[in-house]
Amino acid sequence: MRQIGDVLYCNDGDWVDICTALVEHMDGRLEIIRFAEIDHAGQTVQQQEALAE
Repeated sequence: MRQIGDVLYCNDGDWVDICTALVEHMDGRLEIIRFAEIDHAGQTVQQQEALAE
């Protein structure tokens, strides 16, 4: 994701080769997710670690 002038450019990922996708959260945040980092409950590894603290 990068800002180019007044435009926010978001590469929407590559599901075929590296299993990434662009998602928009309910609060409007955008995030690139990687399939290998998501558990069956839909949480990323980072979210799981934050909850464990």
